Amino acid sequence: MHFEKSELLLLAAVVTVAFARHCACMMRPSDALSVMAGEGFTAYLELPKAFGAIENCWFQFGDEEKIKLELNTAEAIITAVGEEVLPFSSNICGIRVNKVSSASASLWKLEAENAFGDYERGELKLSILAMYKKHFNTSVQLAIGEGAISCSLSDTATKQCKIIDHKKNEIWNSCNIYTNIRPNRTFDCYTKNWGSLTQSHEHIVVEAKNSSLYTTASVMDGEESVVMRCQFKSELRGCQAESPGGKDELYLMEGLYNGRYSAYDTLYSRQRCALEIPKPLKESELGLWRIYNTEVTPPTGCLFYIGKPKEQIMAEELITVNDVKQVKAYDTDKSMELFTCEVPFIIDDCYLRDPNNTVYFPDHIRFERTRTYGQCHFSNMPVMAGSWICGARGHDYAKEVLQTFEVIVKPKVGEVLTESLKLRRGKMAELMCQSAFEEPLTHCAFIDPLGRVHLVGTAHSIKTAGHVKYYGRGLLWGDCGAQIMETISDDYGYWKCQFVTFADKRTSIFTLRLRESGRRSYKRKL
Repeated sequence: MHFEKSELLLLAAVVTVAFARHCACMMRPSDALSVMAGEGFTAYLELPKAFGAIENCWFQFGDEEKIKLELNTAEAIITAVGEEVLPFSSNICGIRVNKVSSASASLWKLEAENAFGDYERGELKLSILAMYKKHFNTSVQLAIGEGAISCSLSDTATKQCKIIDHKKNEIWNSCNIYTNIRPNRTFDCYTKNWGSLTQSHEHIVVEAKNSSLYTTASVMDGEESVVMRCQFKSELRGCQAESPGGKDELYLMEGLYNGRYSAYDTLYSRQRCALEIPKPLKESELGLWRIYNTEVTPPTGCLFYIGKPKEQIMAEELITVNDVKQVKAYDTDKSMELFTCEVPFIIDDCYLRDPNNTVYFPDHIRFERTRTYGQCHFSNMPVMAGSWICGARGHDYAKEVLQTFEVIVKPKVGEVLTESLKLRRGKMAELMCQSAFEEPLTHCAFIDPLGRVHLVGTAHSIKTAGHVKYYGRGLLWGDCGAQIMETISDDYGYWKCQFVTFADKRTSIFTLRLRESGRRSYKRKL
């Protein structure tokens, strides 16, 4: 086939125009978009003027079949994953897509046809960004003075931030500021986010945090979880969290997560212990939490008020403070090792008063270590039975709180409950001795007046049959008793009760007397 030079030039011009027309079709506003889940997007074909009027327009999602768009319709097409698709306009081949989700991420294609059967096509790669709440509240605890305030949304989601203190009419065009911190100061953070037309609004409330020479407490109360942090000022080797009411203890070791609770950013090398609780919080998780260092004596720690107003939590906790607590001591003790007064607030001062109205104050260093988690310790107190009173005040609770301790002093060796018993022959006798404070026993034996040994109980078994058998609640509760069935003459006299304690293998021996009672003798009157 031969072409003249003029024909070749004409053919080249036609090919050039066709190629130029095809290349002139552009996907607008871009061939790639990132949109936040729940939002929407628009896309359309920018066609060359030579293409003419649009006869037909189609859109296609991924590898699915293409769908024809009626450009003049106002009725949305609902896709299989819930997107709403409307035409961009009546004379432009394009789409308006609303309510996108993670399932919307793929290639979106547009195809236009003119009256001559010519086609133009374009593609858009759509990426979906994670959804963020538009309005939420955040509570942060910071030390009084200078401190940092930050918007919560991540840097990857945020395009621009503005922080406003409406009360002081101060504005910062930043996502992070360093400013004066005072109790109950509030800030509003307005964030423009990638892939969203509307901005997010975060209301930030500042609470003055608990701080001392030894610890600093802070709470991050977010939409998804609550994070409690206790920052220690000295070496940290271990710590634990105590739930409201002391019902549960969680050992906070680096990196641990049990499906609900996590140790979050606990890091011993930075003297930091943290506990994260997901929302919604359970009823048992609402109230007073403590985090403290388990490797020092006395421990240091922090208090946290979670899920309810601080005043409500303190009021609920103070009801239990009225309960009288028992303190046990032996008559051989030279002193009582430790009194622990516990209240639901940071303590400013406390004292202890004994039954003789002598007042004691805590050791200064010990007090400074324990007061931040609501405890006041007294050690080496004199052994004295009766009511002891502990008084405490705090900067969150100015009224004095009184707590009563009832000290009970018992002989360390135990005691006899039936020192002497008198009954008729043939009757059943029950002899009992007992360890102090129900200390568990390993052995219980009785020696009768004739010197015979009756081993009525051990840690493994008790004697339940025979003339002399075991009597009592059990060795686990410190009861060492003997039941003598149908007493005979050989049973009357002095018995010995002997038992051995489980904890320190201490042996105690007591003497009991069983006496016979008979008819009173009298003379017959003549």
